[in-house]
Amino acid sequence: MCGAWVWVSGDTFKHKAILKETGFKYASKKKHWYFRPDDWQSKSRGAYSMDDIRDTYGSSRPTQKQTLVLGGCHA
Repeated sequence: MCGAWVWVSGDTFKHKAILKETGFKYASKKKHWYFRPDDWQSKSRGAYSMDDIRDTYGSSRPTQKQTLVLGGCHA
């Protein structure tokens, strides 16, 4: 989590269909998938790296493995 957005990185190619189906979008410059609230619009179109985003908004990682249900799919 960075700010109000969820970012997914790592070996995600095999999960591409599930990520797309559940509303994630791919940020090609960052090589990460992201999910944001529908009503959230970015204020800047600048080229921010993931480190810049973490520095600006902070970040957190899940502390335990959980089953996540999005859009009726289990991920």
